[in-house]
Amino acid sequence: MEYFVTSAEMKQCDQSTIFDFKMPSVVLMERAALACVETLIQSSFDLSHVLVVCGSGNNGGDGFAIARILKQKHINVEVLFAGSEESCTPDTRLQKEICKNYGVKLCSKAEFNEYTSIVDAIFGIGLSREIQGIYRELIELINQSSAKVLSVDIPSGIHCDTGSIMGIAVNADITVTFAFKKRGHFIGPGRDYTGEVIRKDIGITEDGFAGTYPKAYSYNCMEDMKLRKRTRYANKATFGKALIIAGSRNMSGAALLTSKAAYRTGTGLVHIFSGECNRITLQQGLPEALMTPYEEGTGHQLLKDILHWPSVIGFGPGAGIDEDKLKILELLIGESRVPLVLDADALTLLSKHREILKGHKQPIIITPHVGEMVRLCNMSKEEIINDLAGAAVGFAKEYQVICVLKDAGTIVTNGEELFINQTGNSGMATGGSGDVLTGIITGLIAQGNPPFRSACAAVYLHGLSGDAAYQKYGGHGMLAGDIIDGLQQVLR
Repeated sequence: MEYFVTSAEMKQCDQSTIFDFKMPSVVLMERAALACVETLIQSSFDLSHVLVVCGSGNNGGDGFAIARILKQKHINVEVLFAGSEESCTPDTRLQKEICKNYGVKLCSKAEFNEYTSIVDAIFGIGLSREIQGIYRELIELINQSSAKVLSVDIPSGIHCDTGSIMGIAVNADITVTFAFKKRGHFIGPGRDYTGEVIRKDIGITEDGFAGTYPKAYSYNCMEDMKLRKRTRYANKATFGKALIIAGSRNMSGAALLTSKAAYRTGTGLVHIFSGECNRITLQQGLPEALMTPYEEGTGHQLLKDILHWPSVIGFGPGAGIDEDKLKILELLIGESRVPLVLDADALTLLSKHREILKGHKQPIIITPHVGEMVRLCNMSKEEIINDLAGAAVGFAKEYQVICVLKDAGTIVTNGEELFINQTGNSGMATGGSGDVLTGIITGLIAQGNPPFRSACAAVYLHGLSGDAAYQKYGGHGMLAGDIIDGLQQVLR
């Protein structure tokens, strides 16, 4: 497991390291610069002619130190100072002076296409206002150049906490970040600008949090998930019973994908509750599943007879939004006492009847994509995208649910903790991918794993399975069913 920090959390840890542990700030800056130079050399940057663009803050100080170390390695390097002398921090002013003393060339203008590599050290994690004027022009020139770009700590223009773009941002090939990854590296639009994120240790450790640890974290490996182990002395009932309420006319695929994913995750028994129109397709596609078919308009009545059976219920993929499905939603929240996973059409219904959630007695996991979150929160798409974590945490707190907000960097929150996913790829942007995720979440809960941990683990597994499918098929040729095949591979 690793922490993802906000700007305030990182600054607190940084200050604690400097003042409580007496680590000189200029030493941390020197180590940060050495880490960036090491990456430049090891990551196939063409260092024939390097430009380092520095701001006035400590990010700029890192940049000046990088330029000086490159110069000492006999690399042709120049510095473009984009800040002002009056605004320089003490450490940055010192590093700038050292640069001059070592004969590093400082230029007032630069022809960006002359350089083979550019180091972006303009703004760091403290940026909080939109970029305008000369800084905007500089970033435009960096992005238009053919040079490979390394950003120091975070690409200039990305909001550290939300990943939103503050007017414009540097499009980096590699971002070298220090001590801990930042939230903005992996959520929101910023994820598209960071390139490969490389975390480097510079002497700031978890000790700097002084016992108050960040709320956001991610998984690095399967062991981080801490899932319930499968015992040898077991039977199908040991691994839970999942009821999947999904599919409607012409939407049998959603029910099939969700149910198959639940089974492939390790669920002992899967029971599909779907329209009679889907019976033959589902029984042929997944003969291992139990099935209760129903005629249109009668689902909520028939469902009452089997509510006692499951250990978890997944509802929504391809289910439809007619009056009968609304009654099913009301029945599930009002009378079932097992965890509910609500997705797709269930969320569309919920967005029009949020009052149903008030006072629910069971754990509820919702799995909206951005468009569904817009309807659930009555916010604009821009507001959601510019603060994915804020929207998810706010909704989770208000309605006491677990929110899985699906995006390129999916987040999971119970209103307090925040899981940020790092697995997955663009090939997963295909119809049915969300149905598979619903099946994985439902399957993990069925096996006795706690709902919040199940949601986090499912998102991680879903992305990991997508990565396995990407290796086999590539991004353009992937289907949602391939993610289920990848799931088999990664769990094996």
